[in-house]
Amino acid sequence: MFLINPLMGAIVTAFLFVVVVISIKMGSRGWHDQGQLLDNSAEVLATMQENLAGLRTFTAFGAGENERARIKTLHEKERRDQEGAGHVRAVVTPFFGFSEYAGIVLVLVSGGWCVLHGQGLTAGGFVAFLAYMEMAADPMLRGAQMLPKLQQARAAGRRVADLLHALEIKPEPPDAITLKSVAGKLNVRELAFTYPRAAAPALQGLDFSIEAGDCVAVIGRNGAGKSTLLDLLLKLQDDYAGRIEIDGVDLRRLSPAAWRQFIGLLPQEVHLLNRSIRENIALGAANPQAVSEAAGKAGIDAMIQKLPHGYDTTPGERGVLLSGGQRQSIALARLFLRDARIILLDEPTSALDMQNEQEQLPALRRLCAGRTTFLISHRPAVLNMAGKVLLLAGGKQLGFDTPQKIWHNHPDHRDLFPPAWGALGT
Repeated sequence: MFLINPLMGAIVTAFLFVVVVISIKMGSRGWHDQGQLLDNSAEVLATMQENLAGLRTFTAFGAGENERARIKTLHEKERRDQEGAGHVRAVVTPFFGFSEYAGIVLVLVSGGWCVLHGQGLTAGGFVAFLAYMEMAADPMLRGAQMLPKLQQARAAGRRVADLLHALEIKPEPPDAITLKSVAGKLNVRELAFTYPRAAAPALQGLDFSIEAGDCVAVIGRNGAGKSTLLDLLLKLQDDYAGRIEIDGVDLRRLSPAAWRQFIGLLPQEVHLLNRSIRENIALGAANPQAVSEAAGKAGIDAMIQKLPHGYDTTPGERGVLLSGGQRQSIALARLFLRDARIILLDEPTSALDMQNEQEQLPALRRLCAGRTTFLISHRPAVLNMAGKVLLLAGGKQLGFDTPQKIWHNHPDHRDLFPPAWGALGT
């Protein structure tokens, strides 16, 4: 363009530059609103699911109006973001269409003036500039039409990236150790851990040793650091101070994947997949063929056989078709199938009534026999299984000893202990 006519080249280039700058300015709002729209849409869906699942609770507590107002507010936010996201389709795309015709008019006017006033532009050059403007405008118009999709893709990609980051499996260090077997002896030395942006440490100064096969009750009030300790043992966090040694090997040096073959968890909130009971018990197991044997050890084989399709019965989303006790029993069967050497029990009978708990205790004792066990519970019958007690308060270790000594040395925490501990050794 500049070789044919520098003046016309400058006019066309300046026009295209102005169009691009204005379009970027107008479209910048859409980039933010697309992300907000996806976030708000996800929050609306999550709130609706939460309300449907908790309908009975909300009705009982008369919270229906508050929840309706909350959903209405969320929908209003979503509507505003939809308006902002639609700004691109409603304004930017038509603006590019208008700019295409405006550019042609500009070339016609300025080019015609140059031809009429002898400014070095021939009729052939004039036609060439019309073609150049059309060639420049067409891809910009196509880009404007693609812009909403690009904004949606960018916002969705950011959400996926955030999710993947949260689920990220950190690469194993090159010197990671893979143990062939684990006896279960643990040494914890000056263990401390603080969550990001937390004002105080979640754990501080823990120091104790556990022999292989010991059953340790981890006791403390809410916020004492019990669950945090289990997370560290699962290698869900590695940025702690101090040391955790497994059979004399620093836990940080162990391969996470290999380590988790030796450790099992029974969480308070059991997560079941909307797949068959068989698949739920076999979750991550090396020997999924032994599902019925594991269920028998957990004492639930008869219960499963009574289900409509036995082991092929689907428990529904998040196990909604089963009771809380049945879900915990399935999680217990998972541990028998896994045959881990270190067991983490987090309120293993919280969903059971007293009678069912008594029926479950023999299975729990069979599971813990010969295995190193960390036990968190508020049930006296379960805590009586422990041979050692780790008492925590505010993330600090108040004591680590036998149940009878913990009872006698910490009278201000006796409301957390089974009464039977007070009779031990007397």
